[in-house]
Amino acid sequence: GKFVFSTQEVLEIAKQAELEAAQKKPNKNAKQRAKDILFEEVEKEALETISSDSDSDCIIVAATRSS
Repeated sequence: GKFVFSTQEVLEIAKQAELEAAQKKPNKNAKQRAKDILFEEVEKEALETISSDSDSDCIIVAATRSS
């Protein structure tokens, strides 16, 4: 399915995820670190897209399943 989030909602979700990650114990799992880096890249690209498209006030996020 697809989810539609406003820019503010995306920023709040990202901020909450960062707070939760900071509260957890450090995890040395390389796979998790790779996922975190990927999320940061996607987040950065999304914010760049939003800032470059002033007509858009929301973005669509596709749900994915991890194996």
